[in-house]
Amino acid sequence: MSRLSHLATLLLLTCLVIPPALAQTGTDAASSPLDEMHYYLHPTPELLPAYLAFWTNHPPKDSDTLNLAALFLATALDGAPQYAPETLAKAEGFPPQRQQVAIAAAWLMHDEYGHKYLTKMAAKGSTHAARLLKARKPNLKAISRPNPFHLDCFWAIFGATGEKWPIKKIITALDGGEPDGKITLVQATARWSLTVNAKQHPIVVETIREALPEASPKLKQRLQEILDAQQ
Repeated sequence: MSRLSHLATLLLLTCLVIPPALAQTGTDAASSPLDEMHYYLHPTPELLPAYLAFWTNHPPKDSDTLNLAALFLATALDGAPQYAPETLAKAEGFPPQRQQVAIAAAWLMHDEYGHKYLTKMAAKGSTHAARLLKARKPNLKAISRPNPFHLDCFWAIFGATGEKWPIKKIITALDGGEPDGKITLVQATARWSLTVNAKQHPIVVETIREALPEASPKLKQRLQEILDAQQ
């Protein structure tokens, strides 16, 4: 079965464990024309066509990379929808495997052009586009118990927008834990990614500080440890 056929399931409620490195770097392609994790600092939507062209010419080798690249692209295009037609056109005319990032990004977009693109591709015979036209989009803001895959999704959105809500979602993953006090896998991943990205993004530190007053004692302790690691 095609990797794209699993996309709706993966983005909704999977427990897929993504390598923590992705939380720091976005995708794992060193030759990508964009730095996903720092895009929000200097948005360059004019480079989004080149970004998709890269993934069209170098199809992701795994579903993890495909999903994160598509989510970043969709989020960036939602912030600059005037670039959507030119960008998504970069994948037209290629075999289905090379269209996966474009089709997934169109599905994830909130701008109406994403739906128009899917409809057009489905009319041209894309079974992937036709399938996603019937699929429900994931609502990442509604997730209250994130898993490691969700954490990487939150970082992809943060890199594209610089918004605080994805960071807040990652912070919520740090609360609680096992009865014996040990942290869970998702908590370890959240702590690692917050610690690493706080060193590169002042807004991460700012968001952590803002969360301290309302945090539970255990969460406050873990957040303070992350802040202490920045010194």
